[in-house]
Amino acid sequence: MALRKKVPVAETAPQPSRRRFLKRVGAGGLIAAGATFGWSAAPAYAASCGCCHLAHCPPNIAYQTCAANAVYSWRCYYTYSGIPYQCQCCETKGYAQSAYACWPR
Repeated sequence: MALRKKVPVAETAPQPSRRRFLKRVGAGGLIAAGATFGWSAAPAYAASCGCCHLAHCPPNIAYQTCAANAVYSWRCYYTYSGIPYQCQCCETKGYAQSAYACWPR
């Protein structure tokens, strides 16, 4: 009877799944980062810029710049995948520039 040596198996760290990543970072953190860097909060609302229904969609100005020069500013709310969101929307004089920021409530 011959004895066989056990060959050690290289252990690798489990690959992070999307769920695990979202659980650690939090969906709210991703939404906040999206608002900061100008990404849409929810893909389903990309065509309408959240719930804002802006004159220019996608926005043609950064939200911070728009908010500082806004003539029209409003807030709206919507629900996506059971998560309620709120958006702050703004437009400059003559609807020349539009922007928005959304985050979970």
